[in-house]
Amino acid sequence: MNFSNFFISRPIFATVLAIILTLVGAMAMRILPIEQYPSVVPPTVSVQAQFPGADAETVAQTVAAPLAEAINGVEDMLYMTSNSADNGTMSLSVAFNIGTDGDINTINVNNRVQGALSQLPEAVQSQGVTVELRSDSILMLVALTSPSGDYNNVYMQNYATLNILDELRQVPGVGNAEVLGGGEFAMRIWMDPDKLAQYDLTPSEVASAIRAQNTEIPAGNLAATPQSEPRAYTYTITAGGRLSSPDDFRNIFLRTNADGSSLRLEDVARIELGASFYGVDARLNGATMTPIIINQQPGANALETANSVRATMEDLAERFPPGLEYVTPYDTTLFIDASVETVLKTFIEAFLIVIVILFIFLQNWRFTVIAMSVVPVSVIGTFAGFYL
Repeated sequence: MNFSNFFISRPIFATVLAIILTLVGAMAMRILPIEQYPSVVPPTVSVQAQFPGADAETVAQTVAAPLAEAINGVEDMLYMTSNSADNGTMSLSVAFNIGTDGDINTINVNNRVQGALSQLPEAVQSQGVTVELRSDSILMLVALTSPSGDYNNVYMQNYATLNILDELRQVPGVGNAEVLGGGEFAMRIWMDPDKLAQYDLTPSEVASAIRAQNTEIPAGNLAATPQSEPRAYTYTITAGGRLSSPDDFRNIFLRTNADGSSLRLEDVARIELGASFYGVDARLNGATMTPIIINQQPGANALETANSVRATMEDLAERFPPGLEYVTPYDTTLFIDASVETVLKTFIEAFLIVIVILFIFLQNWRFTVIAMSVVPVSVIGTFAGFYL
């Protein structure tokens, strides 16, 4: 008895098996991820640091080298690349074997980075070193715009950072969301070289004065223990703390002049509230925009994730200030939807053609229906194999 005769002589068993295959395949269809391109690249962990004021060579020697030496040899690592720029930024990427757990890889790299922090310059440690699982799969791009021109790019970038990014990062399936450019509000201090020379000051002296007076210092208590005589009340002294406005920075004391007058920061520099980074100028149809790049989490369903992102943005848009809107200039799920529709259309056309051909040769509708019943079972059952 050959393989086919076994099922022919047992029609009930064959029917039950076909139903089970169809049900398992149908369930697998709902679980399998849908993406524009399959994940065929190694999972990558990104390490980023910043050394303000340092050139690329200094960053490579004092930041990239210690981190690379500490991370080298981490479990399941394939290769590692680093890039140091003249703006003081350092980006190090660690690629791992395909199929490894990205979260475990991130933890392993972070443990190595923590062990190397003491070797980094103090300025780098104060800025912080970030370790995150990087997803190269861009799902969509959301952009904030101000059609009426009420808000500039700095305001929109800061608004996105404070009110939108955290909400998008919590959407299931989103690997990461970041503002392109990252120009958050920052106090910009533009020193005048001529005035510095006039008052015999150096930029490092000005920077030291800013650091010394822009800090949180505990002021202590009055009538607190220990003391010789008990007091009925204890008073906590609250100091001003860190500076927050341009006027606060303008009044930073630098030194006392020979005539007894005070030299302040406003005498040698121009202070204004601006952006922390001016390296990106994004525009949409000639107007300023703030792009938010949304990366897909590895293995997530692109269509479901994109729908969740759209729903989240609709909820957030209800709280936007007047004159602020959002658009979606780039969405990969549009291509995915078109591809799925094309596949379904092709499948239906092929199914109808096969029915016609079978009927022409069999000349019997009953035999044709029996033969065609195999098609959905085999197609849907294939998804169960994909899931396994």
